[in-house]
This record gives sequence, C-alpha cells and structure tokens, in this order.
Amino acid sequence: MVTKKRLLFVDDDADVLRGLKRMLRPFSKEWEVAMASSGAEALKMMEETHFDCVISDMRMPQMSGAQLLTKVFEKHPHVARFVLSGHADSQPILQAIPVTHQYFSKPCTPEQLTNAVRRALSLHSFIQEDELKQIIGQVDSLPSRPQVFAELTRALTDENTSLEDVGKIIETDVAVSAKLLQVVNSAFFGLPQNMSKVKDAAAYLGVNMIKSIVLSEEMYRSFKVANQIPGFSLDEEYKKSFMCAQVAKKLVSNKDDSENAFMAAVLHRTGRLVLAQYLPDKFTEVLTEHQNSDRAMPEIEKEIIGASNEYVGAYLLGLWGLPYPVVEAVAHHNQPWVVEHDEFQILDALYVATHLVADVHEHPKDTDLNLEYLDKLNVSKNLDQWRQMTEELIGLVSDSGD
Repeated sequence: MVTKKRLLFVDDDADVLRGLKRMLRPFSKEWEVAMASSGAEALKMMEETHFDCVISDMRMPQMSGAQLLTKVFEKHPHVARFVLSGHADSQPILQAIPVTHQYFSKPCTPEQLTNAVRRALSLHSFIQEDELKQIIGQVDSLPSRPQVFAELTRALTDENTSLEDVGKIIETDVAVSAKLLQVVNSAFFGLPQNMSKVKDAAAYLGVNMIKSIVLSEEMYRSFKVANQIPGFSLDEEYKKSFMCAQVAKKLVSNKDDSENAFMAAVLHRTGRLVLAQYLPDKFTEVLTEHQNSDRAMPEIEKEIIGASNEYVGAYLLGLWGLPYPVVEAVAHHNQPWVVEHDEFQILDALYVATHLVADVHEHPKDTDLNLEYLDKLNVSKNLDQWRQMTEELIGLVSDSGD
C-alpha cells in the first residue's frame, strides 16, 4: 500500500484555502491535504502530525510566511518549503529566500502548483534515511536557494525582463560577475576578443547557462570544508564540473537540451559538496575505501552513507526547483539505463561527458562506458569524434590556465 504524502497549506484568507481544497480534490488518492489559517496553527499541527510539504502565503498577521518557514526550516528541515503569494514586495521575498525551496506567485495555475509539489515529493524516493534527509534539508552554509540565483530566476519568469535587467542583477555580486566574465572569455568559447561587460556576456551565453554559472559560483564559495579530506578539493570539483559541462552541451543539438545538459554537468557534483561539509568523516571513509578497492563509488556510498552523492545532489537541486531533466540527469547519470527511454537525452550526455573527461583528464577507475547501451541509442559510432573533442577542450583549458 502506497503511503499518501501530507501537504499543509497556510493562508489567513479562508476563501483561498477553500479554493485550494477544491483544486486539490482530484489528488485525494495521492495526497492528504491539511489547511491552517496562521503560522502558529501550522506549527502546532506539525508538532502533532508528520508533513512532507508546507505551502505558505507570504503576508499574514502575527507571523509572516518567511517567519513560519524559518521555524519549519529549524524544526522540520526535511519538509519541502514553498511560498504561494500574491505579494511582490522585495523585502519579504528576500527574507524568505534562504528558507524557501520554491516561490510561486498568485494566481498560480493548478498545473504549475501540482507539478511542482509532485516533483518535489518524488525526490523523497531518492533518499530513504530520515537522518540524511534532515541533513540535506538543513544545509545552512548553502541557502536553500542562493540569493542571486533566486532573484535571477524570479526575474526571468517575467517576459518583460531584458538582458540589461539580468546584467544588473548579476552585477550586484562582484564574484558572480567575475565568474561570468571568466567563463565567457575562457578558451572554451574561442571569442576573437575578450568581453568586459556583464550584459554582453549575458547576451552571448543565454539564460540557462547564466543561471548555471550563477548557481554554481554561489554554491562553491558557500561551502566551507572544515577538515582537509584526502582526495577531495573544491578547486578540482569546480574544474571537473566545468570540463564536463563544456563537453555535455556539445553532445546534444537542441538548444534547450544543450543548455540543460550544461546546467546538469555544472551541478552534477553537488552531492559531493554536501557530503564533504556535513558528513566529512563518512565521506573520508568512502573516498578511502574507493581508493583502496575495486568497488564503485555509488556502492560504497550506499553502504556507508545510505545514498550515493548523485542522489544527495539531485534531492537538493530538486527542492530548489531546477528543471526536472537536470535533476534526473544528476541523479541517474552513472546508470542512465534505469530511466526508461529510447533516445539520447540529457542524462546520457552527462553520462558520456563524465566518462570522457575522466578518461582524458585523470585516467581513474570506473570509466568504462557501456557500449551495448550506447549502441541501443545509436550513438556509439560518435565516440571517437566525441573523445577527440574532449581532448581538444581539455587541452584548451590546460593551455589557457583556466
């Protein structure tokens, strides 16, 4: 018997709650829905009953949505936290960003809300251990949705947002601006002359690639690994991620898929960062065992930690509301065949990219591609060409010092 997921909606407007109840009635076999008219009532209900997701209004008397979700973050970190609000005041929104996984503006279509909730809840299947869910849910050095990324994402939902507006948001963060210019001027892109303006770089790179770079930069600088972990380096993680991103985006021809492949590759090592910071002893044990044995990393992580770093990363990225193909690729890129499909997709591009970069860059274990699987997708014939491209790209990085 499948256990229903429990959702808690919080809004001081009784009409809104009645409307939500009607809207969600068709999902009664899948979800158990509860309503609270205030933050205090919601917290009391959460002390008495387990909930998987809380969706709160922003502006409420006595306790705002931001204040409520902060308390939920502190007391129930495993719970997915959404804001559903008709208020666009920037200050309350900024206060809610660190403790909110996703933000929705009223009016929100039933499809938008239910799809987001369903996908967030489906992430729970990635991680079975409650302790590990809590660790991921309470990542505090890395805000639930880093600020510049959240502002950028929100701006890009407005069709009136211009590239100049995007540039202004990025320019509020010197480090992110520098990283954007560094990437666009790197040897990977082979531009005839350097770009010095953020808005020009934004226009050249495109929306999804910008979001990938912004989130990655905020993420890597947010992590502080207290103890030195043998075999682990933030700089090396960053470098490998961008190498894979450059390869992955060239393996798919569709522009949207290419940008999502880039994003998935940039973020595919997120779980390693979480484990290095929040479970350093266990992660050290994993790396040591992997170095001294022939066992695959996911198998060792499952035994020692309870889940692979890929699932840890996908769980967190999914809570942030990243595109599902990106989350799926991060979760399954080591074994893309577990996802039923018969065409070369983003998760396959990441699978191939990580193996080719590993082969060319460091010659480690676990780099044998599944040729039978690639034959079924009718892409194994491209491997020699892809390998040559990877060698050229990594050569460019080495020559340029990036």
